[in-house]
Amino acid sequence: MRESKSATAEEALKLNVIDLIATNRQDLLRQLDGRTVGEKTLKTAAASVEEIPMTLREKVFQTLWRPEMMYVLMIIVILRDHRRVEQPRGGVAGVVGAISLVLLLFMMSALPFNAAGMVMIALAVVLFLIDAFAPTHGVLTAGGVMAFFLGSLMLFDRTDPFLRISFGLIVRPRW
Repeated sequence: MRESKSATAEEALKLNVIDLIATNRQDLLRQLDGRTVGEKTLKTAAASVEEIPMTLREKVFQTLWRPEMMYVLMIIVILRDHRRVEQPRGGVAGVVGAISLVLLLFMMSALPFNAAGMVMIALAVVLFLIDAFAPTHGVLTAGGVMAFFLGSLMLFDRTDPFLRISFGLIVRPRW
């Protein structure tokens, strides 16, 4: 691709960018009937369309595989680690945090994220932990807040609508 242009469906058809324009599924099947693909001839005029519903597992993962959910799970894991530093016992925080950590690791393998953003957020967590035990009068916490904010902005490509985390979730979460 050398340049990007917008075209209507009719213009795209004239430019041979697309092969046909269909108004609905039946029209598409009718227009595809008789076309040759490779060495095969399509016979779609009388074809029936069978919808395959998503399984419960697919529905759950479709809901969970979103950058916002990964971000929220990451926050839960961070808060769990903070809680475990304050009070090193198991309990609900430990269980919820452990489950969130496993889900977060799973999402990290499925969603394309920027490693630099994750490193910046990890740096923020380290700064928070050090500031909890060192008399820095909040300097490290301020640096941690800045690192966390920048890492959150860098975590996903904001130009892709699917991977966009809302700015409001980063600045002012409401959970």
